[in-house]
Amino acid sequence: MFSRLNFDVNEILQTAGYIFLGLSIFGAGYYFGGKVATAKQVEQLSYEESIQKIALEGVVQDSLGNNIPVTAAEPVLGVHWLPLNEAPVCPETHPLKGKFDSSVNVYYAPDHKSYARVKPHLCLSDEEFAQNEAGFVRKF
Repeated sequence: MFSRLNFDVNEILQTAGYIFLGLSIFGAGYYFGGKVATAKQVEQLSYEESIQKIALEGVVQDSLGNNIPVTAAEPVLGVHWLPLNEAPVCPETHPLKGKFDSSVNVYYAPDHKSYARVKPHLCLSDEEFAQNEAGFVRKF
């Protein structure tokens, strides 16, 4: 009689242990996943703010903290910079939409499924220039 009772109690305790372990793993993933997602979101926001700051102030800082002026008077052949206060629309001469990212810079070709929804940071003239000169990667 007692051996059957011990067996049931052990089985219940073992099942409860598995449930507790599963919930602990799930909870830790949920907690730390949220922390990572929040950190990436903050990083992306600060990156976008730095791009806007460069556009507004016209200067960038080098690794020593020196301000270097960014002159819009020197155009780069193959790149169409979008004015800050206008809609981000690429002209026919520069159909590729370029987006800056913290890890890799990508461009969208007109045949991409999301091309119409993409708000570019700049426009590029052709794929050869985008890949070889500007260092962008095609978004598939």
